[in-house]
Amino acid sequence: MAVVITRTANPAGVSASATVATYTGVSIGTAAPNRTIVVVVGTELAAANPSACTIDGNAMTAGTGGDQGAVQTNLFYLPYPTGTTANIAVTFSAVSPTSTQNHIAVYSVVGGTYSSKGGAQSTDMDSTAPLTTGSITIPTDGGFIAVAAKAADTVRATWANATEDLDVDAGGFGFTTAIRTTALTTTAVTCTGTTNGEDGAMSWIIFGANTAPTVALNSPADAATGVSTTPVLDFTGTDSESNNVRYNVQIYQPLVTDDFNRANENPIGGNWTNDALGEGADNQLKIVSNQLQAVTAATSCEAYWNANTFSGAMETYFTVVTKPGNTQRVALSFLQGPGASGWTGYQLVWQDNAGTDDLIIERCDSGGATTLVSATLEFNAGDVIAFSRSSTGVFTAWLNGLAIASTSADTTYTGAFYAAVTIRDTTGVLDNWGVRQILTDAVSGTDAGFANPDNGGDTDPFTSGENIQYTVQSALSNSTVYYWRVRGIDPVGTNTYGAWATTRSFTTGSSVYIPRQTFFDHQ
Repeated sequence: MAVVITRTANPAGVSASATVATYTGVSIGTAAPNRTIVVVVGTELAAANPSACTIDGNAMTAGTGGDQGAVQTNLFYLPYPTGTTANIAVTFSAVSPTSTQNHIAVYSVVGGTYSSKGGAQSTDMDSTAPLTTGSITIPTDGGFIAVAAKAADTVRATWANATEDLDVDAGGFGFTTAIRTTALTTTAVTCTGTTNGEDGAMSWIIFGANTAPTVALNSPADAATGVSTTPVLDFTGTDSESNNVRYNVQIYQPLVTDDFNRANENPIGGNWTNDALGEGADNQLKIVSNQLQAVTAATSCEAYWNANTFSGAMETYFTVVTKPGNTQRVALSFLQGPGASGWTGYQLVWQDNAGTDDLIIERCDSGGATTLVSATLEFNAGDVIAFSRSSTGVFTAWLNGLAIASTSADTTYTGAFYAAVTIRDTTGVLDNWGVRQILTDAVSGTDAGFANPDNGGDTDPFTSGENIQYTVQSALSNSTVYYWRVRGIDPVGTNTYGAWATTRSFTTGSSVYIPRQTFFDHQ
């Protein structure tokens, strides 16, 4: 997850009392489990170094101060998931600056983890002696925030390798900030002022991108047999930043699959009905070399699986063989109908958008489609694209086991759905289509059954690296093959689920002991 940096406040200066300047009711942005608040401070008053800061009474971690003559800077940071406003109190080292001698700005950082910090100073902020970070590295998907104070209050500063966010006349001095959320490798960020011997100071902080947890399945072993109908599923999640982990466990069964490994068909037959939208004989799908593609490059070549309808929590998927041509698309759909107004429901569209790839979730109604959510990312041959519907009506797009985009819950469509495939271009080729039923979709902290067997007092979210167990709450059927998978989320880190662990299967059933009978001959 990329770091997101947002400035939430740039309040007017407040005079300090007993070396403490208190800024009340300051906006800190939208609450988020993985939010860090950064307060940047600048002053121009000898011995008024910003030495400490609290947010609603909670001590923040200090950065590295910049100090040149009467000009000082520092910044303070603290993970702070709750609240939208706060009281911020800045403590200065020895004297109390007036409202024109100190200034702050507040930033919300979401999805980042602290990496490094630094400070600098200059007696003349011209191009020969700018404020500089020296060689630094901002990692991919990371972030950077810097603050500079300068003696000249009306002359604007110039930043290099970071984007200026503020440059204000603070009353008695200049106050400027800059941010960056793209990678930077062994390069300096600089801030340049005037050529009149202007004193300047700078402080900065770098955030690395948090990574989502990974999960390893422990037991039952893959393809295990004789497993209880209320099995205990054992797994371990690991977060690289050591954040606590919440888990999502799914158990599912394949309902229908089609690998298209049969003789060429034009159009496709068997359990497929072509031309679902009734647009003509050319609007059909076919099998060529054990793969699925469109008969022609018509507007929509589609077919739906006619042997089954699907309800409840379910997922349909396919494997990419060849991408569709420019501006063309393929789609997976859960649809109801057809009726007087055509098919209704939801579809996941994969589209080549003039060189970039889009995943788009659309609602289909009255013969049209409305885009609800979309994401841009690159697809390649061999990728697995999936489209799921939860039992509560949330539709989600997946790429290789990672959730890419979701709708809000919609209970408009209840009952059974047909599963359909659409291909709009003859260059788009698919393989290995299927639909599976999600039987268990449990989340720790919300659903019962999760425990840490090694630490009975450990509760959700669980400590990274610990062995976790989930006990199935409703008995499964006997002598049946099931598949299970687990993924993890770090609420105070990325707050985003990682990929599903590699799926395993097990077969329920128990060995029944039948005692050997002994027969006696009676005389």
